[in-house]
Amino acid sequence: MKLFLLIHEQDTDAAWGSSVDLFSTLEAAQAEMRKIYEKTIESWNFDIENQTDDSCCEFSDMNASIRDGSDVEAWRIEEKELDANIAIKVHGGMVQ
Repeated sequence: MKLFLLIHEQDTDAAWGSSVDLFSTLEAAQAEMRKIYEKTIESWNFDIENQTDDSCCEFSDMNASIRDGSDVEAWRIEEKELDANIAIKVHGGMVQ
């Protein structure tokens, strides 16, 4: 069974830390990363048209980041294989 982990790392004046969200499909993880990235761009009032070395952002299928001076937020998607064995017992046409 494949799982897709959306890993968010934040190191800003306002907060720091990391979080992980699990998804069953790559598309769902990518959609969530895009949604959060765009929301963060908006909340930071980030000017994507005038980027510099100290103030930049990027977005790809598996990674995204925003940097404004020492404030950084980054997201990445990692694929993990979960070895899940499932035993099913059927009795009288019913799964037990």
